[in-house]
Amino acid sequence: MVTEDGLVYVDADFGFHPLSLQVGAFPGKAQALAVDKAGQVWAINGQTVLRYDKSDRSWQHILTAMHGTDAIAADPAQGVWVAGRGELFHLGEQILHWPAPDVISPTALLVDEGRRI
Repeated sequence: MVTEDGLVYVDADFGFHPLSLQVGAFPGKAQALAVDKAGQVWAINGQTVLRYDKSDRSWQHILTAMHGTDAIAADPAQGVWVAGRGELFHLGEQILHWPAPDVISPTALLVDEGRRI
């Protein structure tokens, strides 16, 4: 969960706990989170897409979008999808980019098992 104070998780007893992903080191405020099939945590923050690197316990800058990133969703196969006004990205082994009409400004994404967005 993203809060004003950082990233937290909620356990089965509805206890709120700080997420041990170097919360203080997170650059800015996360707008949305996703966990991909490999268990990697992704976050969007303004125009930036970040991925948490477990090996050195830090957030890695993956992408800066031209018009901002508004929504993120895990891909059932690999990686994540990220969308912003006029842009759609698939972040996996490669970064793939598709321009979209500027009038499309997504607020949420969902990718089903057929990889339909």
